[in-house]
Amino acid sequence: MEDLGSTSPTDWRYVSEGGATMVFSYIGSHNPRFSGKVIRLRKTPRTHGAEEDDGEKDDPSPSFQSQVISLLIGPEYLPHLESCQINPTWLTRLAVLAESSRPAHRVLEGSIDTSKHRAILATDLIGRAGWAVEIKPKWGFLPNPRYLSPETHKVKTSHSRFVMHTYYRTVIGHRSHPTSYDPLDLFSEDEDRITRAIEALWDAWIASEGALNNLRISTAGRIITPSDAFTPSGDLAFDLDAASIGSRQGWAPGSLKQSFARALLPLITQTDLIRSIGVLQSSLDPLDIEGLTALWTRVHGVGIPLGSGEPEPSLDDWVAFARMYRSEGLKIDEDNPTKDQLRYHILAYLMSATFKDCSVILRFPGPPSAEEGGKPSIAVIDLDPKSIGGFANWTRLDRHIAQAYTARCP
Repeated sequence: MEDLGSTSPTDWRYVSEGGATMVFSYIGSHNPRFSGKVIRLRKTPRTHGAEEDDGEKDDPSPSFQSQVISLLIGPEYLPHLESCQINPTWLTRLAVLAESSRPAHRVLEGSIDTSKHRAILATDLIGRAGWAVEIKPKWGFLPNPRYLSPETHKVKTSHSRFVMHTYYRTVIGHRSHPTSYDPLDLFSEDEDRITRAIEALWDAWIASEGALNNLRISTAGRIITPSDAFTPSGDLAFDLDAASIGSRQGWAPGSLKQSFARALLPLITQTDLIRSIGVLQSSLDPLDIEGLTALWTRVHGVGIPLGSGEPEPSLDDWVAFARMYRSEGLKIDEDNPTKDQLRYHILAYLMSATFKDCSVILRFPGPPSAEEGGKPSIAVIDLDPKSIGGFANWTRLDRHIAQAYTARCP
């Protein structure tokens, strides 16, 4: 099987990165294996040297998506993923080439882990002709008040987690950008509220000069910022009307936000992807982390932190969980829970966390004569399994967010 070493590092263009991975799009001459694909590479912090790992395992993402996620989300919304071989020397060359394209704060944080021998090859959802929008929706539901403490009940049932977390980040002085976006609007299934959510994301994109990670816009495979998105005449560098499945009438620069919302709205309202993500988030997390902690304490007793000593789920565990969830949902004897029932709810919370942290790509290939017939599409990405080890931070963060927002709204 052809590996990445058969291409040149110059055949791959830096696209974007998060805290754990970096993405590159193939721009070389036509190649049946790599054309129309991106690679996702693992990163390592600057403070830790990369170490060779001859026993390196494959990234679990392709198997997790094909065997687990596909049982919960329609396969038509999932990009193709596969593992491919990679040469550490090739990776080192790519890392050097990419450095000048990366945001300064990301450069300071870390770089490509050049010790790796495997990468993820995936469908390129933002490259090629046309333009694309990436939205990170975040939590789209309010928790069941039954499982909340008297101290958190008011704020958690009145304000979305995203709104409270955004405020908390400003309290502790983290790098943040003002936004009026509320996921509850995006997941509401109400066109006016969905429009409000899209316009709020647009406003924050403009105000943050494209730095807000809940909205990214790309054209011809390159992520753009407001400063390079507009032509000298004030028009956008991409054609909203040609992509918006509707009127091709012209629009004035002052109505760009409304045009942007009109372009995205049909993909959100006429497909069931956003609704499905919202249902999965809430149904997999019926207890809130407070209720799950109380359940854990009933089984293990006081003083043992949530998740402590719990083994990480294997792929077989995840497959069994997804099949059971599809057939039975979530059931439990709250008064006398068994360890198996608790384990089931722990996996459910981890799966909910995956859908709370995913991204949605809305793709607009261009006019009908262009590639893919000009048909817009929507997909979901970043559906990696979460770790049991996250519970310590999630428990602490949940408490701090609720306390900070309670102090603001006593």
